[in-house]
Amino acid sequence: MSDDDSRVDLTVAELRLIRDHIPGLLLPDFLPPAATETAAAAASGQALDRLRAAGLVTAAATLAEPDWTDAVMPALRVPLALQMAGDFVFQVSAFTPAERTDHASTVTRGACSGLTVITPRLSATDAAARAVVALTPVDRLWTSLCELVPGELVPGAVANPAAEASAAPSPVPSVAIGLVESRALIAAMRAHDRSVIDALATELHVERPARQLLEDLSGSLDTGFRVKAFTATGCVYSHDWFLGPRGWITVRLSVSGAAADISATDVVDGGTVRLTRARREDIRVDLLGIVATLVRDTYAAR
Repeated sequence: MSDDDSRVDLTVAELRLIRDHIPGLLLPDFLPPAATETAAAAASGQALDRLRAAGLVTAAATLAEPDWTDAVMPALRVPLALQMAGDFVFQVSAFTPAERTDHASTVTRGACSGLTVITPRLSATDAAARAVVALTPVDRLWTSLCELVPGELVPGAVANPAAEASAAPSPVPSVAIGLVESRALIAAMRAHDRSVIDALATELHVERPARQLLEDLSGSLDTGFRVKAFTATGCVYSHDWFLGPRGWITVRLSVSGAAADISATDVVDGGTVRLTRARREDIRVDLLGIVATLVRDTYAAR
């Protein structure tokens, strides 16, 4: 445990052990399973020893005892319990060449329960995966989400948000394509087929900056960031960003018409995928907008 009791660092084996010994505790499905039952059994004893040494469970927690509810320290038990119910939830998936990060922030009455699992992409097992459980005020939500955005890996990219914000404004490259064309684009991305990208750019009559957006997607996209937000009514926000050779690219699906009247046919026939060049600061601003909107709409009337 860190000096700040609102944060607990664990191995994934330790987190699984806690989950499996608190009846009724449900955690996000991104928590990876053990490679085998044998591996899980072998890791359980070591995980329990570490939990005891860290003061996260009492001596009452044994492998033979099925219910550890009273044996788990509140600094860990409370934020895990809050993961199961909230006024709204953010789910994040981020990946780089080195690792994958999955995160869920559940907000309940102004408190934010965060669960993060970080898994090395080159590891054959989950032995090196680690988890972070945190409980923070809701005013830390935006900052915690921004911290999950992968670092800039593009040569010459602006790393200073203040410098980014003061840069001279210029037209933002953007291109919209239909869902049918997007399927061809996805196939070209998977095959790294530049010819399909060129043909699509020609068909859409896009200018050079927008053409470069499509060209970037035919390369290796090994860094990305996805955010979804949910309320009691379902998913209310879903955006994806990929880091290409010339910077971030925003990918968004849009459909004309009132949300309540949109059918599956409308999505297929009239849906468009819009690609837009973005900066890291644009991602931060976008996140600030949805966080502020959800906090306002959820708590303004209370």
